[in-house]
Amino acid sequence: TLSATAASRSGTLQSHWREGGLNRVPALAAGRQLTTMAGVPVDAKFFRHYDDLGNEAQSLTGVEGGLADAKQVLQDEQQRLKKVKAQLAHNRKKQKYHEKRIDDCHNHCVKSKTFCQPCLWCSGGVEGKIAREEQKLEDFKAAEPGLVAKEKKLEEETVPAAQKRKDGLEDQNARKEEINNERLQMYEGAIAGSPSPLLTALNQAVATWETALNTELQIQAGVQEVGAGLRAALGHYQQAMGLLQQALMTNRGAQINNVLDGNEGIERMQQMQRNMMMNQAKRAVEEGASTLEYALGRIPPQAALRHPQAAAGLGDVNIPHIRQAGLGVFAMEVFGGDGVQFAGGLIAGAKIRSSMKGLEDCMQAVSQQIAICDSLLIAISMAVAERQHGLLTEQQKVVTEKMRIFQELRDRALNRTPVAAPVQPPVATPVAEFVGAAAVAPPPGVNPMSPDNATPMRSVGMQ
Repeated sequence: TLSATAASRSGTLQSHWREGGLNRVPALAAGRQLTTMAGVPVDAKFFRHYDDLGNEAQSLTGVEGGLADAKQVLQDEQQRLKKVKAQLAHNRKKQKYHEKRIDDCHNHCVKSKTFCQPCLWCSGGVEGKIAREEQKLEDFKAAEPGLVAKEKKLEEETVPAAQKRKDGLEDQNARKEEINNERLQMYEGAIAGSPSPLLTALNQAVATWETALNTELQIQAGVQEVGAGLRAALGHYQQAMGLLQQALMTNRGAQINNVLDGNEGIERMQQMQRNMMMNQAKRAVEEGASTLEYALGRIPPQAALRHPQAAAGLGDVNIPHIRQAGLGVFAMEVFGGDGVQFAGGLIAGAKIRSSMKGLEDCMQAVSQQIAICDSLLIAISMAVAERQHGLLTEQQKVVTEKMRIFQELRDRALNRTPVAAPVQPPVATPVAEFVGAAAVAPPPGVNPMSPDNATPMRSVGMQ
């Protein structure tokens, strides 16, 4: 729903439209010529140049795809050249290898003697080996000219041609981008030099939608951070609950051992394990409380202003206090007899159960906070979607109005009869101040998203 100011502005704009002034480029004074913001005349020559650039850009349609294909072809040809060079290098290396083996068969003091090489006795001796090596050498020499020809063709023809094609397409693509940038500057410059009241109102509406959208996105990020902190705190509390449960079971084991007059060493070890787990639970609760306090301190103040129903109750949670066995219980279990030790175990068990009750209440409260946070995120997501849709709608109106202004400038420059304006003109629609909430503006100079302005957590320590 538009505010009274926005509604008044909208009615005024429609009234101006009906009078013929809102959708028109401002009337020219006698002898005055329309120009862009840079002072370039918006005349017939301007539009001829604009259209010539458009035709040139049209002739370059598809150059991006051709450039991508040319780059791939060049890469493939360069890989082929690399492969041929490797094959040629391998060929020449093998020729040298077989020439060396043939030379050894003729001149080496051992390798030239058949009786010194038992592996050759049944394969024709040194003469047979020479014949085989000469045949392999001839095969490699016969393959060399073909590889040389391939290398030469790739180096002198194929790769340079692919490189030239790629360079040409890169130049064409750069020219197309240059044309598009120039046409965009001409288009925006001509419109900026002759803005209509409607375009000004639409630009203002776009700015309000962008501001509202950015604010909601900041709130969404802040609430997501709060939700992550709440889940981390709940994890610490769950860990503490598990430790307390283990401590209670260990304490019961020590009491049973005491009643049955079991091993004193085992009973003492169970009591120490119980105390250790109670201390670990206390540290886990303290870490959870620190995480919880930090998370709730990050609640964006604007969350409650924009979404009061969804954010109701966010920040109200009690922090538990984990009770320890204490020095008195320790002294009773160390220096007392079986009865005194049993009484100490009863006291420790009562403290554990009391701590578990407070911790359970806190875990339930944190779970409720997580549920509130999730509901708030849903409300924020709906607000974000609404603002994105509103922003897109206003941006489309801006595009339509710019096209109309540019066409009117063209008609004036070319002395053509302008196209009749639409019966129902577009209307700038400013964004509502808040979605589903009363409009409450922050104090001047106060950043509503600053952590310093966050709502403090209200907590009551468990006694």
